[in-house]
Amino acid sequence: MNWFLCLASCVLVAQASAQTLNMNTDCGRGTNSVSRRSVDDTAAEDKIVGGSVARNGDWGWQVAFKIFGSLSCGGSVINNNWVVTAAHCIVYGPTASYYSVDIGLNDRNNPDSWSIRRKISKVIVHESYSDRSLRNDIALVKLEYSVQFDTTNYRVTPVCIPDGSEDYANRDGYVTGYGTLFSGGSVSRYLRQVSVPVKSPAFCENRFGVDSSTQVCAGVSGLGRDTCQGDSGGPLVVKSRVDRRWHLVGLTSYGPNPCGEGGVYTRLSGFNNWIVRNLNANGV
Repeated sequence: MNWFLCLASCVLVAQASAQTLNMNTDCGRGTNSVSRRSVDDTAAEDKIVGGSVARNGDWGWQVAFKIFGSLSCGGSVINNNWVVTAAHCIVYGPTASYYSVDIGLNDRNNPDSWSIRRKISKVIVHESYSDRSLRNDIALVKLEYSVQFDTTNYRVTPVCIPDGSEDYANRDGYVTGYGTLFSGGSVSRYLRQVSVPVKSPAFCENRFGVDSSTQVCAGVSGLGRDTCQGDSGGPLVVKSRVDRRWHLVGLTSYGPNPCGEGGVYTRLSGFNNWIVRNLNANGV
């Protein structure tokens, strides 16, 4: 792709009648006090792009998605058995043994007592995914063994999947990941976070030509806050005004090269039914 940069790290539907997912759990809890430094500090050395290191134990749904043991992408835990990520992260096809995830990591070199590593037992890529347009850029991966959630501090916990009833446009969201510090740079040792504005469908359609039913964009040119390579598939979350939990509004998909100018995310509410159908068919 020319102008657009696929945000995976380089390693050799309509929403009608959507069902609410996992809202009877502790999804989206925790991470109550996000440092303002992630919004205000845009120093060049302190990036996801333009952000800060996350507090240890925050963003308990974040995963480090690995291919052959090396960090490639991000992802989010949605229940005890499943993680959602971007379809373009499944670069070697649906052979589950190629992939694994680390959950609850802040420092990738020093896992905490609550950190979890899991192999993958099944990979499901959206059947209409296009690697040229990056439409339907979503995949589900099933963990080899279930994980137990931290229901006290929420250091390992699922994120909430929105059903489309809440409008997140023109609100600040957060993106998190271990991606590169800049286009072509090295991935981060630590989990980083940054606040980005979620834009309106009209803005996203005009700037990126997105399909607003299945895609959303966040960040603006000149802001210097963004995701980058290695952040693909990771979460764009917004704290709901209805239930005060963190909702997974988008998955990092693609954006302009170099990073820092905002980008496009897979809109989760547009795939609510697809997720429900595949989980039910493959063991929730």
